[in-house]
Amino acid sequence: MSIRSFCGLFVLATLLGCQKNGSYYKSNLSRQASSDSCSLEDATLYATDTALASEIPVGKYAWDSSGDLITGTFVVPTFQTLMPSGIHRTTGGTPSQIFLNDEKTAALPADYREVPDINIDDEGFSGVNVTVATRPSTICGTSGSITDRIADCASKNPGVSTWEGSTDGNAAEGNWKLVTYTAGSTEVWRDERTGLVWSDRLGAANWCTAAGNVQADDPNNYCNNGTYQDQTTPTSYCSEATGLSSAVGGENYTTGIYGDGKGGLGALNTDAPVRWRLPTVYDWKLADLNGVRRVLPNMNPGTSFWSATVSSAARNMALNFGGSTGTVSLGARTSATGSIRCVGRVID
Repeated sequence: MSIRSFCGLFVLATLLGCQKNGSYYKSNLSRQASSDSCSLEDATLYATDTALASEIPVGKYAWDSSGDLITGTFVVPTFQTLMPSGIHRTTGGTPSQIFLNDEKTAALPADYREVPDINIDDEGFSGVNVTVATRPSTICGTSGSITDRIADCASKNPGVSTWEGSTDGNAAEGNWKLVTYTAGSTEVWRDERTGLVWSDRLGAANWCTAAGNVQADDPNNYCNNGTYQDQTTPTSYCSEATGLSSAVGGENYTTGIYGDGKGGLGALNTDAPVRWRLPTVYDWKLADLNGVRRVLPNMNPGTSFWSATVSSAARNMALNFGGSTGTVSLGARTSATGSIRCVGRVID
């Protein structure tokens, strides 16, 4: 196959080595016996000849339908170039946020500190050195897809429906968007980094009910005990797994009725199906890095939220996430005072 004749297809390939009419082409084309022919190995074919060099990764080459060589200039992003640095910074400083890759330079921008400032560099709960999300006031996002709901909230609650980590935070926070604000003054937000949605605070209960666990081999005999979990009709605040009923008043997993705290969203919602679950401690930690405590409502001082993660050293305990400062602590799984908030994945 001639390098200049690929049936009008656009060819993108990694470079190895091939000759064509005496000219050396570094390409992912296997060399043949003839010096003026090549065959394709692991090449990607595109039925177009309109690609730009900026759309082709560095180290990749392409030939259009006319046989002209296009050298890629697009630098493929890495985690270091995409993830903001966690270094403390002055909110509203310049630049608004640097990335991990930027920390490879010897000198940091003036608004970024290697040595923490005791008066500024805190966990942000007080809202003095970071911006805490302003609560919405107009009902929004009560129907349609998640995208539709977000757009509705942006229209009806301008200025308070988005929280931007680069300008509102003081470290590596990301962006959040309001999905729903209900008549009951409850809110659902989406973490734009993870795509996960977070419910409002739904109440308090023991861990078994919060998680929807009815495990027969519970080593501490909690979730297999009627004192802590209904053994006939087990309940859950978040999960709609088979066999579970909702522990949230007014909800019905069978008919697809979901409470305001979840924004009316659930697995049977036809416009925006969401599968809720109790967040793991890792969900909480990642969300905290992204700014969850500055965004979600009802993250009150002294409020600890259950995680789905138990202690390996003492399985009668589960890990809690502190709503005010982000501290992780242990709580007895039998305690009925653990607060509950669900995290959900949107089903396409």
